[in-house]
Amino acid sequence: MTIYVDNKVTSVIDLRFDESFWTRGEYPSFYENNTVPEKVDNPWYKSGANSAPFDQSFYLILNVAVGGTNGFFPDNVGDKPWLDSSTTAMSDFWAAKDRWYATWPTDLTKRGMAVRSVKMWQRC
Repeated sequence: MTIYVDNKVTSVIDLRFDESFWTRGEYPSFYENNTVPEKVDNPWYKSGANSAPFDQSFYLILNVAVGGTNGFFPDNVGDKPWLDSSTTAMSDFWAAKDRWYATWPTDLTKRGMAVRSVKMWQRC
């Protein structure tokens, strides 16, 4: 849906809860990080509501991050310059900056997330 506010185009996300967020997000049933495949369960299944986890109070967090050691970026795939099991993963990432830094945009305004505003409403 697109609406106009003060003669400016504003996008609004309007989701119908005709399927669960778990289904809509197409979350994987398993993940593997050079180990035995691990089962991934829907953390919201107990709710029974398609709108879960948003059927309860929640915090909205907006951030930009790189890396991680939780298996989301599998080891030995692509040019990942650290191993999840490393106790120096952050240092390993930084030490490899000559490999990845050149891939970042030179325009500083295009390197991260720019948020003009965030508005949330509760439907009663």
